[in-house]
Amino acid sequence: MNEKKENLPNEQADVGLHPDPEPAETSDPGIKPAETQHPDPDLEELKDDQKKS
Repeated sequence: MNEKKENLPNEQADVGLHPDPEPAETSDPGIKPAETQHPDPDLEELKDDQKKS
């Protein structure tokens, strides 16, 4: 019982470390497309604004 209790916190710590890098990896590719998407609409909006003004 004691050994299992000791292993549980260790496993939780490992699991806690793994999810951290995983979301970081998923956030990186997610940020890249977001950056490419933002400039496109921004440029279009700027052109529209310039035409309107």
